[in-house]
Amino acid sequence: MNVLDSILGTIGNTPIVRLNRVASESTAAVCVKMEQFNPMTSVKDRPALAMVEAAEKSGRLRPGSTIVEPTSGNTGLALAMVGAVKGYPVVLIVEEVDRLRTFVEAAAALGADVLTTSSFVSAVKLAEQIERDDPSVFVPHQFRNPNNPMCHEMNTAVEILRDVGPGLKAFIGGCGSGGTITGVGRGLKKLNAELKVILAEPDTVRIFAGGPVGCSEIHGVGPMFRPEVMDTTVVDEVLQVSARDAHAMMRRLGREEGILCGPSSGALAWAAVEVAKRYGPGDLVVTVLPDFGMRYLSTGLHRDEIAEPHDLRWPVDALLEQQASLE
Repeated sequence: MNVLDSILGTIGNTPIVRLNRVASESTAAVCVKMEQFNPMTSVKDRPALAMVEAAEKSGRLRPGSTIVEPTSGNTGLALAMVGAVKGYPVVLIVEEVDRLRTFVEAAAALGADVLTTSSFVSAVKLAEQIERDDPSVFVPHQFRNPNNPMCHEMNTAVEILRDVGPGLKAFIGGCGSGGTITGVGRGLKKLNAELKVILAEPDTVRIFAGGPVGCSEIHGVGPMFRPEVMDTTVVDEVLQVSARDAHAMMRRLGREEGILCGPSSGALAWAAVEVAKRYGPGDLVVTVLPDFGMRYLSTGLHRDEIAEPHDLRWPVDALLEQQASLE
């Protein structure tokens, strides 16, 4: 029988897809790893499972424990899924913003409780206080948990090399928690020291490029602090991405490639297309598309696409009148 023990068995081994219309045939091929094929539709399923299983192995997480995590979205849903399967109560602490309504409903559907605070900083402090006060509480701390990048080094990087084969010239990653680019970068460079790892960073948050630091206008990338798990020694270059370019590419991926994704995916795809121009046909550039675009529809970022219908070859008004007369 080919039956998985649980939904957790569907995490990882996500497909890699070539972009055919937003990239040029005269440059390196641009390939994207589709993390929306994970069960909670994001790359965060990987570290969520890895951090929980490592805590179980060490004895830090055991029957009767509760998982508590400050989160802005994807990691929280992934932990809620893992907790549901393994039988741990999950409490997610989030900054109270309108776009999280769907997230709260999804978390509740997975059995998790959600607490809201005035800011993400206060969410982190509250989680740490709960952990200090209650020894049965386990906080994964994705921004400093080494199992976050480790799962990408041991799994995601291996999957990329297995699927694309030779010709890989560069990997483009972003920084949310820093786990993906750190782990994938380490894993890829172990087998190909010449490969370039390029960080796509919002041009308003120059944490790694250096310069004035503002607020990220691209959801999912560009923290206003340096995550502890982020290893900058694997990064060869920092490429600045504007919100305008990220959002434009996000929309192009939907219209031209059939890929419904979010702003961070748009930023990474834009950067990958730019990097591909440095190489020629036969070469490969790979990036990760972190999550699914459905959860961003309420933000209005795709709303420019909801306009008047395209010019159609059918006389729609006349056909509707004819239909009405027959009724």
